[in-house]
Amino acid sequence: MKKATRNRLIIALIILIAIAILIWWSTKPANIEGKRSAQGGGVTYAVKVIHPQQKDMPVIIKELGSVEAEQSVNIISQVSGTLKKINITQGQSVQAGQLLFEIDPSVFQANVAQAEANLARDQAQLTFLKQTADRYRGLAKLEYVTRQQYDEAEASAKEQEAVVAADQAGLQQQKIQLSYTQIRAPISGKAGVINVHVGDLITANSATPLVVINRLDHVLINFNIPQDQLRDLLTYQRAGTLKLEVYNEAEDQRLATGELVFVGNVVSAQTGTVQVKGKVANANLSLWPGQLVTVRLILTVQPRALVIPSLSVQMGQKGNYVYLVKNNKAVIQPISVSREVDNDAVIEQGLQLQDEIILEIPAGLTDGSRVRIEGKHD
Repeated sequence: MKKATRNRLIIALIILIAIAILIWWSTKPANIEGKRSAQGGGVTYAVKVIHPQQKDMPVIIKELGSVEAEQSVNIISQVSGTLKKINITQGQSVQAGQLLFEIDPSVFQANVAQAEANLARDQAQLTFLKQTADRYRGLAKLEYVTRQQYDEAEASAKEQEAVVAADQAGLQQQKIQLSYTQIRAPISGKAGVINVHVGDLITANSATPLVVINRLDHVLINFNIPQDQLRDLLTYQRAGTLKLEVYNEAEDQRLATGELVFVGNVVSAQTGTVQVKGKVANANLSLWPGQLVTVRLILTVQPRALVIPSLSVQMGQKGNYVYLVKNNKAVIQPISVSREVDNDAVIEQGLQLQDEIILEIPAGLTDGSRVRIEGKHD
């Protein structure tokens, strides 16, 4: 019984080895010629080559940022009372000056009426006292009344003038309080969640806003840059306005463009970064407050930079290099890469325009390997 089990295990192992050999054979690199070269006897690799190109390439700072509303207003009642009417819906776009909420004005209307009555009463009293002072002036000249009586009449009239002025101020204050029962939008924007209902007792200056309005036609992009890049940013900013581009997190879709509008005045001791902000147009509402985005701040544009695809650049122990094709052989060429932008590598030194660079490196390719050019890409 044990012998039969052992035989079955051996057979299963042989089958697994056979399957592995079959998989390796079917998936081995297709760009290696299977036959030996008649000239040298080594493997010949079929490759595609490209020439370096000259392009105008941006010098950028790329960071992760977040979207902020350019203006955000908490709508808070300035008077207490019963909420009578809500004139908007959640998420609605509103215009500056639009009526949003109405608080029951009854108490405030009564206060205005009382203030008007007080003013009318005191104005009538003022009229009487002025007339009295005028009569005493003439009588004092004829010495029918004393000078003291005339002075007292004048003083009473002036005192009543102050009372009337106070009544007028009180009436104006009551009218202002009445106007607060109609709550209007101070800015144009988009309304958020409405935190109250009709019939609620509204408290003046509550910590919880009735609604928040965010202006979204323009938004701010908030991000931070490392302190060692601050000098470059300020240098290029003095030369002119710096542009920025906003992409989604995956960087496969540009959402907006704008310009730098703010550079912070302190370096964070915790992160070693400086806060900066850009302003972008958002007419199509592709950006929302709190959204995470990728920001590219363009410092300058390098004209006629030498560029190759990043795919061709290899990393070795001594730095970056590429494979050139010379005399039908792959030759390692050390290079210095200034930066990478999208899928392009900007070459600082090590290449010439006429160089033939292997675009994609076949598995097993080494310095001196024989190659056959299968195609060229510009």
